[in-house]
Amino acid sequence: MIRRFFWFLLGAVAGITGMSWLKKTMTSLADRMTPANIADAAIHSLTAVVNKVVSLIQLGIAKYRAS
Repeated sequence: MIRRFFWFLLGAVAGITGMSWLKKTMTSLADRMTPANIADAAIHSLTAVVNKVVSLIQLGIAKYRAS
């Protein structure tokens, strides 16, 4: 009987600890996911992609002119 009680308490402590960690993590994530931050990240990513495409095009033009 004491073993069952031990495992029950261990599971309850693990559940409480896990839910506490999850709540803290989700609250932190929700604070960072503001519309302004999402727009800023999207603009940054788009700018990086455009810069990469431009550099690839310039490299292609340079190789074409060199041959």
